[in-house]
Amino acid sequence: IAEVYKTCFRTSYTEENNNTKTTVGFAVQHIPDWAEMMVQEVHEGEPNETQWISLMLHPEVAVITSIDNSHFQFFGSADKIIEECCAVTKYMSETGIVIVNKDEFTRFDLLSGRRVMTISLDDETADVYASNIELDNDGLTFIVHVKDNGTCFRVRLNSIFARHNVICALYAFT
Repeated sequence: IAEVYKTCFRTSYTEENNNTKTTVGFAVQHIPDWAEMMVQEVHEGEPNETQWISLMLHPEVAVITSIDNSHFQFFGSADKIIEECCAVTKYMSETGIVIVNKDEFTRFDLLSGRRVMTISLDDETADVYASNIELDNDGLTFIVHVKDNGTCFRVRLNSIFARHNVICALYAFT
């Protein structure tokens, strides 16, 4: 996402695994004056941590990626992990956008009152979806469809060969 933003905006972003409330706080305090955009990874490490990070960030865009059972020991159930991940939207602006993968995400009730955009590998009812995914010796090509205005874009991911990277590209595109 930062790589895409960098093509149009002066973008600051965190590297490595700086996604806890301590490291996010440090990153927010050190956003460069030149930055027009900030891309920050957030994680659901412990209960209520994500809403504290949301309070620090006041995100305009939140991308909720794959949710798995990491940190299960703190939450006790997959559903509690999903709730924690969605807490990133708690202090989001009213005009903010949440982007989720329609192929995996099911808890839209946790995003009530938010503007949600969906992506998909092949569900044509998603806001943004991919089709004609092809792999060759140089990487992946596919078509991105934007439901809102009916536009399509041909995309090439050079030297990238795993299908899951199409989802990553859709998040960034959206």
